Amino acid sequence: MFNLDHQDRADAIVQKLSAMLTVTCGECGESFRMMADRIQDNYMWACADMARELQHLILDTSAAQQATPENDHA
Repeated sequence: MFNLDHQDRADAIVQKLSAMLTVTCGECGESFRMMADRIQDNYMWACADMARELQHLILDTSAAQQATPENDHA
């Protein structure tokens, strides 16, 4: 069965990560690149953590879907 909690969490992470990354490039990125290196590093670290969490949610959901009886082709 599809886990709606995983889907809701994944959707929230996508929205937050997209917003966070928007300020790192283009015209918005100019302000970001003027920040101290430590702040930029921590910011990108937070983005990477969110991307990893999203990856885990997707893999967990995929594994759960493959384990359901309706996906059994035997």
